[in-house]
Amino acid sequence: MSAKRRLLCVLLCVLRGLCLLCAVCARASAQSWEFDARRIALGSSSGTANLASEMIDPERLSRSIVLPFGLLQVLRDFDIYDPGSSGFDPVRAIEHIASPIHYIVNRDSASGGEATFVSALRNGQVSRDLNVYRGFAPAAHIDAGGVAAPSWGGTIDLARNNGARHGVHIGAGPYLALTTTNDFDDRLAALLASATPVVIPNAQLTIANALQGQAAAAITIGYRGSLPLASDAARSRDRLYLAVNYDYLLGFRFADDALRLRIDTDAAGLVTIAPGATPLAIARSSSTSGRGGAVDVGVGATLGPLALGFGVNRIGNHIVWTDVTRTTSSLQTLVSGVFIESGESPVADVRVDLPLDVRADAAYDAGPWTIAGEIGSGIGGGIFHAGVERRFPSGMALRGGATYSFAQWNPTGGVGVDLTPRVSLDVAAFAASVNIERRRLLGLAASIRIKRMRAE
Repeated sequence: MSAKRRLLCVLLCVLRGLCLLCAVCARASAQSWEFDARRIALGSSSGTANLASEMIDPERLSRSIVLPFGLLQVLRDFDIYDPGSSGFDPVRAIEHIASPIHYIVNRDSASGGEATFVSALRNGQVSRDLNVYRGFAPAAHIDAGGVAAPSWGGTIDLARNNGARHGVHIGAGPYLALTTTNDFDDRLAALLASATPVVIPNAQLTIANALQGQAAAAITIGYRGSLPLASDAARSRDRLYLAVNYDYLLGFRFADDALRLRIDTDAAGLVTIAPGATPLAIARSSSTSGRGGAVDVGVGATLGPLALGFGVNRIGNHIVWTDVTRTTSSLQTLVSGVFIESGESPVADVRVDLPLDVRADAAYDAGPWTIAGEIGSGIGGGIFHAGVERRFPSGMALRGGATYSFAQWNPTGGVGVDLTPRVSLDVAAFAASVNIERRRLLGLAASIRIKRMRAE
């Protein structure tokens, strides 16, 4: 099996895993992979990082089941993931995997220049005049990624004393992590975006992409506790909460792919062959065995209608992958080349660490109104979101918000409708920009929320 086809297998495994998660997921903590349409409408682009906040917000005492309409788009054309197919499109493949869950309007509306450029690279038939590919404006730098880690389990009470509760939490679930980074040479990006022909003489123009995926099982053991902050019955909801999880990670699939494209031009600005240079090189490391762990900590408090929380996830997060092998593929000329592939060779163990996910959140529930916000940092750098919800006696709720992640602001909005006293349909609209041109596209999310009764 070739290196490119093994990459295809990993991509399909990730997609199938996401299908399974979406069918049964209660909660996912995911950078840009938020599953709950209510939270998306309130501005969230990622699952809550605060374990304790989940214990105290009445609206979080529910199970959200995502309706993954985006998978109808992502899975309808497998040719784009198949390097052996004439329809192979690595750009679309990465865009799909980076935002696979929700429906994106005009998701595959690539400009003619983009499609032609990708097709030429795929087939090793790049025109010597790069101006024939003008017509799209690729972003110079793109970061995308997420961690989906839903967990199923429960808490066993160990002690209850004077309103205080202490228990052991046990759970398990899948763990999927995906990160991708793309760097596009500024000069090449400017040429492709130009309305008039551009000449870049005697230059080395580069495109680099790194895609890393991990799939594992997480076994969780933790602590759940709460203490009353007031003794009178009128303030019985005022409590302090603490939650701690330790996740033992059993890795079963790892892929790390690095692609580097080099385009050399001559004095006339035409593509040329530089002696000794490798125009296109792909290196791939993979493994099927890894072990690791991570710690999540959250604290929270309720003071009347106000709820406050602070959480730190992925403390010490790591997986050490063993029995790693590497393969390489290269194209010796862009204008009339064929791929040359190496066999597998063993390499040293690989340790993968993910950055901390740190959040502070607050919510104020005043009758029919709820105002919520969160600030922090994670895979996408700085994170901020805020939103407001207005509930009506008819069982309808209107929501709106804004979110900042991956260095970009986007608006959000949505509605909720009570189908029964315990079942609601939530729909959200949001702006999505996970594409090579960072164009804002309309995203639509939907989920079913099954409300649980608060224990007295």
